[in-house]
Amino acid sequence: MESGWLIGTDRPFERAGLGKRGIEMRGSRGMVLVSVAGLSLGFGLAGLTGCSKEEPTAVTPAGGSNDSADGSSVMTPEERARAAFEAAKERLPSLARVEEALDGVPVDMRSLDKQKLEDARAWIAENRPELTGKDAELAAQVLAIMEDFVYAEGMSVADIKNVAETQIVQLWAMDADGDGLLSDEEARGAMDMMMEFGDLMNDRFAEQLDTDGDGVVSEEERGEIQKRMEANMMPLAEQMLERAQLANWDSDGDGLLSAEERTAGEANFEMQDFDGDGEYSDQEKFASFQSLLMDMNNNLMLVELPDMAELQGGMQAEVMARSQELQSSLPNQTDYDLDGDGQMSDIEQQAFDQEMSAWQASQEAFQAEMQEMGRDIGARMMQAQFNSAITALDSDGDGRLATEEWSVNLDGLRGDRDSRMFNYLYDADRSGGVEDYEVARFMDAYDNQSTYADADLNGVVDQADLQYFVGLVTGR
Repeated sequence: MESGWLIGTDRPFERAGLGKRGIEMRGSRGMVLVSVAGLSLGFGLAGLTGCSKEEPTAVTPAGGSNDSADGSSVMTPEERARAAFEAAKERLPSLARVEEALDGVPVDMRSLDKQKLEDARAWIAENRPELTGKDAELAAQVLAIMEDFVYAEGMSVADIKNVAETQIVQLWAMDADGDGLLSDEEARGAMDMMMEFGDLMNDRFAEQLDTDGDGVVSEEERGEIQKRMEANMMPLAEQMLERAQLANWDSDGDGLLSAEERTAGEANFEMQDFDGDGEYSDQEKFASFQSLLMDMNNNLMLVELPDMAELQGGMQAEVMARSQELQSSLPNQTDYDLDGDGQMSDIEQQAFDQEMSAWQASQEAFQAEMQEMGRDIGARMMQAQFNSAITALDSDGDGRLATEEWSVNLDGLRGDRDSRMFNYLYDADRSGGVEDYEVARFMDAYDNQSTYADADLNGVVDQADLQYFVGLVTGR
């Protein structure tokens, strides 16, 4: 979640007071670094420079002068922002259209209901006192988020971006001993903790789930919470897929997808008809376009996801090979009709049953083996993300993340994340920076109220999008 609701001032993530990082977008063309991951694809922003901490606000002396001690003029942050904007307009004349449409409009940003978070913290403290402080905070935040996904309506991709910030909380919580590193044991323990979140959710909302009032939450009642979540998540997935398709398939730049553009885009993907009914359900559609959704997802994360393609590919190959091996060893009952009379005697049936039991046991062992392999891959992925967090947040360069370092550069990570997403959505030619025709393209979409112009991803095209757009272009 974009704003600071994740970071309570009474929590270990207390903000360090660093300002936002400025971003300068150059018109020159740069090389795009593409990292293909099993889960995501991230764009290196060759056209983004700067990213320095905001300078302290200049203080005007009592006499009204705004000069420095050596007589030179000191610009206020407002003056610097205006100068940056005017300079940007020289390169990108179409920004004048954005400025004209923006005049005087405030921005309304959504954030998590802090009362829900406090309620979740209180519930965890009462019902799961055995949890460590870190695990308790992570569990509380997950419960507060899940409550929104189950009961809230009208959520947007901006909410997903906000939720993605729990990535930092998860990584922090995984370091159980607080030594600033993530061991194999800690990574695996983190995966086990995540498996408990479903049970925590059922316990937290047992009263609401127990619709028949018998004091027991049945499997059917548990299924209702899943149905509610899917009902809220499906529109969000559709929004994400629509933005990803617009970013990648809109070849004529009108902010809309024609039938021809959609057909051309879909031709690059293999559609998945899992049930073989000749039609594509929502789940099958999203599975078919998983790589597009993962591109979008990676650009929503504060710490970019690691490249797990090779590891996942190896797992998939092993699963396929072992599955085929098991299938080929499935006992055939006719092989045990030793006298060939077409009837199974007691002895023949007993021999077949024993072989079938052994085969079923091997299949169960295979399932357990695959679960353990998945747990291992998840743990390795968490370790890779943790190492990425060290690279981004280790301010003293000792290769570890001390408690205070987790919050030192959060504003910087947010700025980097917002820049990645901005370039993903609006750097149409992937040159590494937004050029004037791309600004004009955005404004054309805005004038047409196209989803393409929803820069802040809140599901509404309004003047807040203009503010957000011009802020990232000019760094103000």
